[in-house]
Amino acid sequence: MAHPCIECGEADPAVLEFDHVRGEKRSEVTKLMRDGYTLKIIQAEIEKCVVLCANCHKRKTYKDSWRDQK
Repeated sequence: MAHPCIECGEADPAVLEFDHVRGEKRSEVTKLMRDGYTLKIIQAEIEKCVVLCANCHKRKTYKDSWRDQK
């Protein structure tokens, strides 16, 4: 797998997700694909992301939500 989870190395595509870390989030990558957006728009959105497995993504989101509450 070319892009495993950057935190734990998980490579199973069934559990990998895009995590937006740069720029303003336009939409979920899968939603853009489902709605028929151009490859150029989808690639631009992917460039704002890193790859995390579902578990690492949940952990990061949880930590970020606590940080935002302080």
